Amino acid sequence: MKTGQIVDVGIFEAVYNMMEAVVPEYDRMGMVRGPSGTTITGVVPTNTYPCRDDKYVIIGGNGDSIFRRLMTAAGRPDMADNPSLQSNAGRLDHQAVVDGAIADWTRTLNASEVLEILETARVPSGMIYSVVDMVD
Repeated sequence: MKTGQIVDVGIFEAVYNMMEAVVPEYDRMGMVRGPSGTTITGVVPTNTYPCRDDKYVIIGGNGDSIFRRLMTAAGRPDMADNPSLQSNAGRLDHQAVVDGAIADWTRTLNASEVLEILETARVPSGMIYSVVDMVD
């Protein structure tokens, strides 16, 4: 019978997978990303949004076709069809407007309703769990 083994892993190695493109950005372009809050720098929309029931959801609607589905599901076909928002570069220029429109929509629904709508629309999203959610 084996008594076990020791695994020695640097925490930074485990976190690399979650750091997206920060290493290549630095290595190839000398860019150093700073804190960006709940967003991913340069990728719009990817953020956390408040819901009517005081819960939060994370939505990753940053692919061009995903963005169209997201905004259609959110009742904003005007934004889904807006030529200036058809690419990430355009959405990045209008990040506050895009995030504001999504937050305005999510605030009208409970988190479970938002997630159900987005699942049907095939938009990546998920619940942000509080300690109450985790314990329950």
